[in-house]
Amino acid sequence: MSNNLAQAYLVGNAVDHPQIRIKGLDGGPTLTTFRVAMNHRYQGADGQWQDGDPCYMEVQCWGALGDNVCATVCKGMSVIVVGRIVQSTWEANGEDGKSVTRSVLRVRATHVGPDLGARNVLVNVRKAVEQNAAQNAASREAELAAVQNLKNAQNSGSKPELVGVGAGGQEEEVEPAF
Repeated sequence: MSNNLAQAYLVGNAVDHPQIRIKGLDGGPTLTTFRVAMNHRYQGADGQWQDGDPCYMEVQCWGALGDNVCATVCKGMSVIVVGRIVQSTWEANGEDGKSVTRSVLRVRATHVGPDLGARNVLVNVRKAVEQNAAQNAASREAELAAVQNLKNAQNSGSKPELVGVGAGGQEEEVEPAF
């Protein structure tokens, strides 16, 4: 199989609010879609800037990305989308009743974010902060236990047994520094 994937980097405005198309059941992925409008500006023969023809692209977001997009992106918001171009093809009945093949290009997003060049954005980093706080609390508890163990050993005159938390999150014995 070829590795020639058509990467897409879109910068535009969300035309509508994201919509959940497929709600993941039994742990399955959720599909969220929204459309992005893009256009270019050019300088006409008279020297005035003019808007080019707009181009609309449907963006598909699967799983957690779709959940976050649905909670964050709103109509009119300037966004940056990174993903790959996919083509969907299907059969439909034409006006004369004969079967007609239809197709559409979409972007299956891997990243979606606000365009910070267009506006100032307040980002909610609650999940990252909560994870960081939990890691810091566990690390702090291990430090306090090691200090208490050292104090107890010094008071009793025995050699202290220090236990620290290693890089993999596992407890490991630590040599005292004295």
